[in-house]
Amino acid sequence: MNKVLGLNAFLRDSTKFILKYQHHLLTPTKQRHDDVWLVEFPKSGVTWLSFLLANINLRCSGIDRQVTFFNIHDFVPDVGQSRHIKDSALPFPGQRFIKSHAQYNPYYNKVIYIIRDPRDVMVSYYHFIDHLGYSSGSISDLIATKRNGIDAWCKHVNGWFKNVGATQQFNIIRFEDLKRDTSKVLHHIYRLLGYEINDEVLEFAIKHSSFEAMKAQEEYYRAGNPKFSVTSMCRKGVAGSYVESLSKDDIKFVTEKAGELMEKFGYRTVS
Repeated sequence: MNKVLGLNAFLRDSTKFILKYQHHLLTPTKQRHDDVWLVEFPKSGVTWLSFLLANINLRCSGIDRQVTFFNIHDFVPDVGQSRHIKDSALPFPGQRFIKSHAQYNPYYNKVIYIIRDPRDVMVSYYHFIDHLGYSSGSISDLIATKRNGIDAWCKHVNGWFKNVGATQQFNIIRFEDLKRDTSKVLHHIYRLLGYEINDEVLEFAIKHSSFEAMKAQEEYYRAGNPKFSVTSMCRKGVAGSYVESLSKDDIKFVTEKAGELMEKFGYRTVS
């Protein structure tokens, strides 16, 4: 009995150690208390939001520089690419905006969590990995997988929604709201940080981060990057386009798995 109890304790401690290690792998080597984390399940809109914020911060810093797919990580670095993140390159707002796809991480202090209708997420994610050559099946196959499908979406959203600590600053924005009234959501994000951004700056950022502008930037970047030529970050950017790509069975499967969560965030599960 003692051996069994000892083994169970060892396994619990090992699990805690591994989880803590995984959390540290997705935090900067030099953390800052005022870091702002932009967190999403993949293909929920964080690239677009990153362009918007980078353009705003450049404009407010008085720097005449264009945000591109080549330099975006100068302004909104991705912790999944490197933990060695320098201090912000911009005077305004001075703190770092950092992109992450991490599941719940207790070391993220200020979190803007971007959520999107999982039916659209599944479609966008499928096309993304299919273009990369990582998909070996249909979109229905992807949706059903534990690692990348609707179960993974539920785990990601639930992890943040249920586990975020009382001392963490946490705010959820919906991709659909950002799409419908971009200016309002951007005002909201900066008000959380204590800033008022004037309309001229917002109009500039929205124009230079539009779907058309980002698509043009993507094509420009693609021309000189053969690895980038097989994928697309800017496919459609449309809310509700899943109806064109998912079968009734796919939609039913998603809503059966994620319906309760979807309704919490205002996504209709009954047509």
